[in-house]
Amino acid sequence: MSKGHTNAINRAARVFRIELSPAAQRIGEFAAVYADTVQRLRATENYRFSDDAVARLAAMTEAYIAIAYADDTVAGAYLFFETHGIVQMHL
Repeated sequence: MSKGHTNAINRAARVFRIELSPAAQRIGEFAAVYADTVQRLRATENYRFSDDAVARLAAMTEAYIAIAYADDTVAGAYLFFETHGIVQMHL
């Protein structure tokens, strides 16, 4: 990992509490954050995935969700995939 990424992660860890889980366990929380985000940003239709499409992604064994909390408030969430030691953020 580059030094810049390490520094950014360390700074964020001082402000946020991050919880990582298999995606299937936290899909409801992620879906709510995702829906709010695309609404707030007025995202185009190609970014507005149905609940079913998001659930199918979350059902994959390689899928994980990271949720960031500021105190007890959800500040953000990511759906990402990990395979063979490579992590790729998706949504």
